Amino acid sequence: MRRRPLAALAVVLTLASRLIAGDPATAEEFHKRGTQRAAEGNLDGAIADFTEALKLDPKLGAALVGRGNARAMQRESAAAMEDFDAAIALDAKNAAAWIGRGNAKANADDPDGAIADWSRAIELDPKNPKPLCNRAWFRFDKKGEIDAALKDFDEAIKLDPAFGLALTNRGLVRRAKADFDGAAGDFAAAVKLDPKDGMARWNAVVLEYWRQDFKRALEHAEAMHAGLTDDFWRDYAAILVTLCRVRLLEKDPGTAATRETFKGRDGKAARQWTASIAAFLRGELAEAEFLVLKDSSETHEAKDQSVQGWFYAGSVRLAAGDRAKAKEYFEKCVALEMKGFDEFELAKVELARLNEKK
Repeated sequence: MRRRPLAALAVVLTLASRLIAGDPATAEEFHKRGTQRAAEGNLDGAIADFTEALKLDPKLGAALVGRGNARAMQRESAAAMEDFDAAIALDAKNAAAWIGRGNAKANADDPDGAIADWSRAIELDPKNPKPLCNRAWFRFDKKGEIDAALKDFDEAIKLDPAFGLALTNRGLVRRAKADFDGAAGDFAAAVKLDPKDGMARWNAVVLEYWRQDFKRALEHAEAMHAGLTDDFWRDYAAILVTLCRVRLLEKDPGTAATRETFKGRDGKAARQWTASIAAFLRGELAEAEFLVLKDSSETHEAKDQSVQGWFYAGSVRLAAGDRAKAKEYFEKCVALEMKGFDEFELAKVELARLNEKK
């Protein structure tokens, strides 16, 4: 039975039909489409294309890196690291593979390994600001090395002055170092680069709130609320507007614009947590009910809600002049040890001020 020639013919016809339809036929074409799919967020499709590319050319390092990155984004750290290891074995000078493996190690909670891989990538590709930004953040967030982190961020921004994430993250490091003016400048620069950058706008508000300049924080919050369309960030912008108005002792902290943001959500039902915060700050939800709702989540965000609940409850108490209860609530917030979470960090600041005024 002569089946081999028929099989070969079938492959040829398949490849021809793919070419006619514009579908990939070579390893490079599969890699190109996989890269495009990854950029569009179609990670499953990207992984499938990179896998096809590697079947056709097992030594295509770019496809190994592409699949590794897609797997890392899906939190498949072990599989991602296998791809990056293979790419590095093929070419130890592949900077992209070192960056990707560093990212996978970061996802796997291996900060020292991540920093080591990013450092190697920086040696290989010193003009790439991305591994510098990654290493800088981990030096700050995981190791507490503020000066080393600032040096990395400075270099990353020097290489790419339009690197918004590096500017925002450097602002956070500067805030931790009490360089508030420097931090404000970084957040403003990031917002100027991208007015729709919710994270940069959020941090600009939080910084002014941190400094207790509630009027300036309110201005930033209102600009954030007016300038963004993303539902997540609009919710939190509305919360910040209302919180600032609470701290400014305004009789009715709710505004028509912020109320419209939560239209149809009274905050009393499940999965309405941001609406619950807003309703509580407006005085439309009793504290006791709000504190019960903060523990109502059945998702991984339950601890996040608890931190936020204690912080906002403490803030309302503080605005009302109940320093003792505010201190109790802020202490409960801080006890949850959600380091890096903004409400946690602000609760620490409030506690420090309360303790200073004893």
